[in-house]
Amino acid sequence: MPFARWLSEEAKGANTIKRDTPIMCVIGNPPYNPSSTNNGAWINRLIEPYKAELGEQKVNLNDDYIKFIRLGESYIEKNGFGILAMITNNSFLDGITQRHMRRHLRRTFDAIYVLNLHGDIRTDSGSTDKDENVFDITQGVSICVMVKRNSGKVEGLAETFYADLFGKREAKYAFLFDTQNWKQAFEVIDADAPNYRFRTATNPDQDAYERGFPLNCLAQQYSSGVQTKRDGVCVAFNQSDIEATLADFASLPIDEIRQKYDLPADGRDWTIKSAKEDVQSGYGRIIPFLYKPFDIRKSFFSGKTKGFVAYPRRDVMANIVGRENVSMLFNRQTVRDYFSYAGVTNHVCNHGTFYLGNRGQDYCFPLYLYPEEGTLETERRVNFDPKIYAEIRKRAGLSGADGDELNVFDYIYGVLHSPDYRRTYAQFLKIDFPRIPYPASPEVFAHVADKGGQLRRLHLMEDVAIGAAPYPFKGDGDNVVVKPSLSDGGRVMINPDQYFEGVPQLAWEFHIGGYQPAQKWLKDRKGRALSFDDVMHYQRIIKILCETDRIMKEIELPL
Repeated sequence: MPFARWLSEEAKGANTIKRDTPIMCVIGNPPYNPSSTNNGAWINRLIEPYKAELGEQKVNLNDDYIKFIRLGESYIEKNGFGILAMITNNSFLDGITQRHMRRHLRRTFDAIYVLNLHGDIRTDSGSTDKDENVFDITQGVSICVMVKRNSGKVEGLAETFYADLFGKREAKYAFLFDTQNWKQAFEVIDADAPNYRFRTATNPDQDAYERGFPLNCLAQQYSSGVQTKRDGVCVAFNQSDIEATLADFASLPIDEIRQKYDLPADGRDWTIKSAKEDVQSGYGRIIPFLYKPFDIRKSFFSGKTKGFVAYPRRDVMANIVGRENVSMLFNRQTVRDYFSYAGVTNHVCNHGTFYLGNRGQDYCFPLYLYPEEGTLETERRVNFDPKIYAEIRKRAGLSGADGDELNVFDYIYGVLHSPDYRRTYAQFLKIDFPRIPYPASPEVFAHVADKGGQLRRLHLMEDVAIGAAPYPFKGDGDNVVVKPSLSDGGRVMINPDQYFEGVPQLAWEFHIGGYQPAQKWLKDRKGRALSFDDVMHYQRIIKILCETDRIMKEIELPL
C-alpha cells in the first residue's frame, strides 16, 4: 500500500539520521515512569555504567527519563562534542542510587548547569502557598544543560553550576522566558565524591556528622519492609476479615476470586494462582502487621516470596514473627527538611509505613537475630556489628552486661528524635542512611538513652508508658468516619455529630515521616464505624503524639 510504503521510507530515513548523522544537540522532556516497559537488551546494556559499583540492594535506575538522559549522552559521546538539555524529574539531582549516573555525566561533559524548578507537592516545596510546579504533576522537575566543548577526553570532572527557582508557576515562567536571568542565576557547587550531588549541600557540620557511624553499618541484618503488591487483599483491619479472605483464596476458583476482590490482571510479582497455592500449603500464619504509624492491622506470613505476599523479606522478618524482638525503622533519604523520622515496632512492618514521597524507603532493623530452625544454634544474638558496638559501649561507659544492647538501641532512637540533630544534619539526612554520633560522654549517653527509652515504650503503645488518655469521645451517632477535621475548639470531628474533645493542634498536625498520624489513621477508616477499641486506640495515639513532642524537646544532644 502506498501509505505503508511512505511510513516505511520515513522510518528508514529517521533511523539513518539517528544511526549515521552526527548529533550535536539533544533536547527533550522525556516521560517520567519508574516502572518503565522499555526494557530491551540494547538500552539495558547502554545504562549499565550508571549502575556500576553501586553495591545497592535496590537500584532505582529503570525510569524512562534516566534512559533518555543516557541515550542523549551516548549521542554526544559518539559525536565528540555537543549539548544535552532536558527537563526531567528532579529526584536524580541527589538520589543515592543515581550517584554513579551523576559521576558518569561529569566524566562525559565539561560543564553541567542545573536549574532546579522544585514543585514537588509531596514535600514542603510544591504546596499551594509556597511553591508551584511548572507542570500539572506531583513530581518536582529540573532543567539540566550539559555541555561538551571538544572531542578529546574530559580532564577531571565537569564543573557543576546550580540554581534554585521557587515560587508561583507564572513567576517561574517569567523567569525562564527572560534569557538574562540564565546568565546570572548559577553558582559553582561542590559535586564531588562520594555522592556527586547536582544540588547544593551547604552545611559546615559535615565533618562532625561523618565522624558518626552509619546506622546501616551497625546493623548486621536489615531490610526494607514487606511489600504485598496487593494491599487491598493482603492487609485487613481485623482478624475476621483476613480469615475470610484466606478462606476464599483456599476454596474459590481463580476467576471468582478476581471478580469478588476486583483484582487487576496478574503482575510479575503477584498472581492469584501463586497466592492460592501459598495459602493452601498450610505453612503460613496470620500476623499483626504495622501498616502505617500506630496502625496495626492483620496480614499473612509464610515467608514465601511471590506467594500471598509478594515480598515478605523473610531473612529479616522471620526474626520477628512469633519472636520476642523490637525493631527500629529508619529511612534512607528524607524529603522534608525537618520531618526525618525513626520508628519502632515489635511487629512485621510495611514497606511504606512512614511514606516519604518519591525518596528512599523504610528499613527494618531488628535488635535480635534468631537461629534458623534445624541448625545447632540455640541462642539469639545481638544484631550489631561487634566493632561499632564495642566502641559505643566504651564511650558510653557500659560494662558489657546483658541489657546493654537495649540501652544502645534507646540511645540511637533518642538521637534520631533529637530536634537539634534533625535540624543540624537535615541536608545529610536527605542523602543517605543516617549517621549516629558516638556518645560524647557516659552522662550524655545515659540522658539520651533514657529519653529514647521513653519514646520507644510510647511508640510501642505500652500501657504503662501512655497512662490515662483523655480526649473524650462525645456526641450521638453511628460512629462512622465521614470527613475528619479539627475545629477551633480542639474537637476532632469524625462526622457532623461526633467528635474527640480537647485535642491539641500540635497532635493533629504532628508529622512522623510523610504522614500526620492523627489525621491519617482516621482518613484510612473513612466509611467505617469506629468500635469501642478503635475509640480507645485513637485516644492513645493523641496522647502518644503529645508526649512525643514533649520528650523530644527535652533531648539535650551536644553536637
